[in-house]
Amino acid sequence: MLGLGNTLSNSGRMPTPFYFNNYSLLFDGVDDNVLIPLDLNLALTNDFTLSVWCYPTSTGGVERMLDRGTSYYLTWGEAGGGGSAKFEFTVYRSGPGPHYEKLVADSTSSLNQWHHVVGTTSGGGGSGVMSLYVDGAVAADGVVSLQDAAVNATNFDIGSYGGGAGGAFEGYIDEVAVWDTALSESAVTSIYNSGSPIDLTESFGNYPGGRYLIAWWRCGDGTEAGSGSTIYDMSGSTGSIDGALSGAAYSTNAP
Repeated sequence: MLGLGNTLSNSGRMPTPFYFNNYSLLFDGVDDNVLIPLDLNLALTNDFTLSVWCYPTSTGGVERMLDRGTSYYLTWGEAGGGGSAKFEFTVYRSGPGPHYEKLVADSTSSLNQWHHVVGTTSGGGGSGVMSLYVDGAVAADGVVSLQDAAVNATNFDIGSYGGGAGGAFEGYIDEVAVWDTALSESAVTSIYNSGSPIDLTESFGNYPGGRYLIAWWRCGDGTEAGSGSTIYDMSGSTGSIDGALSGAAYSTNAP
């Protein structure tokens, strides 16, 4: 059960039992990944949000949950060394002096349980705000320079870096979503506290619905229905973007 385990009403979403979450994807921490071969068309000088439910089972290093090469990524692992497992949100910018703008969660998170992790950027094109949320609350935020942020022509990967080349995540991943707006703190909290994965195309609590939702991979509970080598984009946006599984397997360990 996600979030605080609240009981849901059926308002604004498909009623139980028609809306469900039976599956996630299991990654082995070696070379499993899901490759999204098309450009998500996210200019980093604009607002955007990345969201993932994850169940890490290892702290063997910095493991990339969502990754777009040298543009941006959400990671789990030993941030800064010292054996403390934390979540990170990183955005790369090209100048002056190429470097990364990085947020690190201000506290460690537990292995072998589900977490909801969200990264947002807003007010790009100069000074902007990046925020990292873990389990419905702000874990880190700050004013950063997003000017000349780099949008590289690379694939979007779930569970690794560069199509399985490195930084592989070990554990379970579910309900991956991307918006071309920065979700508010109250919207993120509503998603986490829903008690069950909500239909992201519909409004719920302070979550405003799918107006800005551009990709949503349910990792087994979409059109793929827990089988096959493709996860389907269920966002309903124009030009759906599907992902190809490489090694990652469907699991019934779902949030």
